[in-house]
Amino acid sequence: ARLTTYVEGLVHGAARGRTAEEIVADAGVRAAFVTELDAWAKSYAAPSFGRDEKNLVKLTSFLSAKLPG
Repeated sequence: ARLTTYVEGLVHGAARGRTAEEIVADAGVRAAFVTELDAWAKSYAAPSFGRDEKNLVKLTSFLSAKLPG
């Protein structure tokens, strides 16, 4: 239920300071957004995630922060 509420709320969110409507409606905004997104994707390194209790605590904490009750 919390995940559903969170995802439904994303409709009103923004990415890099722009709403989805702004990105789709303006070619210049869209081009800048794609450039920023591409740069981020190229520099992204997935975090390691081992199967130990410490990581489970971190994951639980993250989900609790992102999906408040």
